[in-house]
Amino acid sequence: MGCTFSVLAVITVVIVGVIYVIFTRLPKSSKKTLFKLIHGSKMKQFSNTPGPTPVFPMGSVGKLLGSDVPWVAASRISAKYNSGIILIWVMGEPAFLINSTSLLKEVLQDKDIKCFNKEVKHLGPMLGPNDPFCANGDEYHKLRELHPFMRPNWREIWLPSQTASIRKLVFINLSKMAMASKEKPIKLMWLCQRMMFDTFSQSLLGTTLGDEAHEEYHFIGEIGDIRIHSPLQQKFPPWQPKYHSTMKSWYARFQKFIDASYANPEPTPGATDLINFLKKERAEKKYSPDEVGETLHGGVYSVGSAIVSVIHCLAKDHLRVQKLKEELNKYIGAKLDSFTYDELQKCEYLECVLREALRLLPPVSFYSRKANKDGVTVNGVELKKGSTVMISTWDTHHDGTFWTDPFLFNPERWQVDEDFLKNNTYGSDHFCPFGRGLRQCMGYPYGLLNIKISVAAFVLTTNFSTDPNTWKDNFFFGINMPYSLRGRVTLNEKFPSQL
Repeated sequence: MGCTFSVLAVITVVIVGVIYVIFTRLPKSSKKTLFKLIHGSKMKQFSNTPGPTPVFPMGSVGKLLGSDVPWVAASRISAKYNSGIILIWVMGEPAFLINSTSLLKEVLQDKDIKCFNKEVKHLGPMLGPNDPFCANGDEYHKLRELHPFMRPNWREIWLPSQTASIRKLVFINLSKMAMASKEKPIKLMWLCQRMMFDTFSQSLLGTTLGDEAHEEYHFIGEIGDIRIHSPLQQKFPPWQPKYHSTMKSWYARFQKFIDASYANPEPTPGATDLINFLKKERAEKKYSPDEVGETLHGGVYSVGSAIVSVIHCLAKDHLRVQKLKEELNKYIGAKLDSFTYDELQKCEYLECVLREALRLLPPVSFYSRKANKDGVTVNGVELKKGSTVMISTWDTHHDGTFWTDPFLFNPERWQVDEDFLKNNTYGSDHFCPFGRGLRQCMGYPYGLLNIKISVAAFVLTTNFSTDPNTWKDNFFFGINMPYSLRGRVTLNEKFPSQL
């Protein structure tokens, strides 16, 4: 029996291999003809929608999955076809690349949740049932309302209270970066996301979690990344044995902190962690381990990427570093170890620098939605249930019809007038680094606080540089994470002597 199965498996592999070789050697014209013969009836429905010519067997999705990262490929396709909606064939199924601010508003704001689902089954095993990130429809509304970052007082009370702990951990991590820089250039992306793992853990649980927990965190992220890039693996639960033991340890770690905190139902005086805050603000539902895990995986990578983007932009622009340093010195320079949330918010040029870096190098540059029913229309094109709509934040942020010199780092563009700043706030038509509509990142103000404190510390207390030749876009876990970027960090005389 076993021998027969082995022989059949070998025969199947050989047949598939032969078929693959035959089709890869077909001339392109034959591949086009073959695709049309097989999928011709579907193609007729979209004959008026422009897009790359599909070829057998993959369609035209190869134009997005080539050597470039998806957002760069999408930008090239958008420029070629110059249409608000572009047809991309994924094997025999139609998908649509949106390239219009009005259509993006329609999909992400006017019709999202009601007509579109967030397709993240591949990440579901990692994020758990209490996480709105994976939810759709009524379940999304329910979980969103309960989410810690939707509680009434979290921005007014909890968010400012995080300033001190974030500040301390940023300085500790900068000291480690400087020490490592003495030997050779450091991997800035890796160390900045490690820094955010510490600040997020402290804010959520009241303690940092250490190297072992960070290794678990990154391993889970690697499994998620594999599943994002492999349609076959998305159809099944993760199979890796280490994954299941790691997830068990990951959630058990959080449960221990939650149980210890809830052993006393009253908030602990002076404690600023989110568990303690939720005892009062969300008494009807205990904080859950998967909510902790979702916040870490949803924020640490993307916020770490944002910090690296800002530092990389500034490292090439010493005049703007000096301008930013003057503002930071004015408001927080005399109290680096004790500045408050309100004092940091006075730094208007810091806000401009952050916005410009997030516009130029958005951490989440490309993502998608799926129609959740038949008959959904976008720009007159009728979608069937399950049809994919692809969205490029990168394209929106580099639209030359709106942004002057869109590929230049120019924080002063945000200082033109107050109306420009107000009209192009986070989640607006032309600026949406954290998404837009009901699915806009709920915790982005907390992410911004981490970025502001980190950038302020870099600028005021270190001398930093990056090697522009080592920057390379890298699509990891749905985020642009330039792990190849190298840089150096040295502490200057303003670095706090006691932490």
